[in-house]
Amino acid sequence: MYLQLTRFILPLVLAMVAYELGKQFLNGGMARMPSAVETLASYGLAWGIAMVLSSAQSQTRQLGLVLADSRQALRKVRQFVIGFSAVLSGTLSVLAFTPAGVWLIEDLHAVESGMSSMVLQAIFWLIPYPIIDAQYRLVSGLLIRIRRTDIVSYASIAGIGMSIVSVFALLPVGFIREEPILLPVLVTYLGLLAELSFNLIGFQRNKGLFLEEAAKCADVSRGPLTLGYVFRFFWPLAL
Repeated sequence: MYLQLTRFILPLVLAMVAYELGKQFLNGGMARMPSAVETLASYGLAWGIAMVLSSAQSQTRQLGLVLADSRQALRKVRQFVIGFSAVLSGTLSVLAFTPAGVWLIEDLHAVESGMSSMVLQAIFWLIPYPIIDAQYRLVSGLLIRIRRTDIVSYASIAGIGMSIVSVFALLPVGFIREEPILLPVLVTYLGLLAELSFNLIGFQRNKGLFLEEAAKCADVSRGPLTLGYVFRFFWPLAL
């Protein structure tokens, strides 16, 4: 029993360690760019704002883990996840294109106008992030549901590896040197897309296990999953 528990938990622990290691390489890359201090501060603030808005989305994994017990349920969960993440992306768009973003950064955070424009630029580039991140979390929840935490761990390691390679590959690129804020943005997206791709491939190859789980749950007397039920399940976790 303890061996099975270790095999289930250990890959998740390794994934978290790899994630923290990757952040250190990214910070080191930004420190070697022109306007390093401004880049670190601007991206840090933009990333913090995006993460505050997306904090509720961290529970998206639970939807795949708990509710997606059939094809019909998975479709409803995907619809909810896409809609919720689109709202978050829309909020980032409002901050990037309206005076609300200027007020938040310059007035609330007391950032000078020169750096404020760099923060707003980073927020603009992060607009698609919630949608991609939500899909990654949903698929990883599905993989945990079918007890393939090893794939989730491998995906995280692949994403961190992509991020590290991207830092070294992008540092000497001309347009990156001219717009340093693009370095952390591109590295973040490349790492996330690598994780999502790895998880998607892993889920497709193990879809039979998901269908077996769905067949076991088919005997449970429960009506079709609705978006209202998904919302009622999700909002206490989001809080």
